[in-house]
Amino acid sequence: MSKNKLILEFTEFNAMRLNPDSAQMSISVDNPSLSIGAFDKHEDSIRVGISKINSIIHNLMSSSNFGDLKSKLSLDDQKLTSLKVLKVFKTDYVNYVVYISFVVNEVEYYGEIQNVLSGNPIFKSEIFKDNSLIQTKDWVIRIKGLIVKSFKKWIYPEIGYYRALKGDINCFSVLYGTIREINEGDVIKVIRSSNEKIFIKIKEDEYFLNGDNLMYFNWWFVEI
Repeated sequence: MSKNKLILEFTEFNAMRLNPDSAQMSISVDNPSLSIGAFDKHEDSIRVGISKINSIIHNLMSSSNFGDLKSKLSLDDQKLTSLKVLKVFKTDYVNYVVYISFVVNEVEYYGEIQNVLSGNPIFKSEIFKDNSLIQTKDWVIRIKGLIVKSFKKWIYPEIGYYRALKGDINCFSVLYGTIREINEGDVIKVIRSSNEKIFIKIKEDEYFLNGDNLMYFNWWFVEI
């Protein structure tokens, strides 16, 4: 091999700051891309950006506002669905206990409403002992109020015609206070409901149902 060729090869290596085996090892390079794990400004910008985002997330998660937001979002998921009235039990002449079931977060719970027709009904349920739920004071009050309100709305039927499924149901004349008996198969018309009374018409006369006839209306009558 000629001397000029050797010089040419040596010059080519030095132009890239690379050395042939016969030369002293270089400690640096001009082109960072030729070095393994070399500094790259674009990758560094990405690393810095990710670091800043992680720092922001950490600060947010540590703040009280984030905790309040997380609790609010969780409470929004704890919605009551599938409310069912299982049984209504009369405890004395004026008070009733209502047994219900309902679903929250795809879990079925049971509860009871005591003194439902009083001015201060009491709702008790196993759900309030479930530590897997977020149970703020406002959420507990809202659930209790919603269940009581839903039942009270349910016992008042919609306006329309209904057929009696049983006999010996007494209603009272609005005008005279006299009693009329509704027999099995009789058809009545519900015209309005208020103040723990269901107002009905039989032919052209107006009557009202209350007490047991109010509480058990949905079992004793069927809409037609």
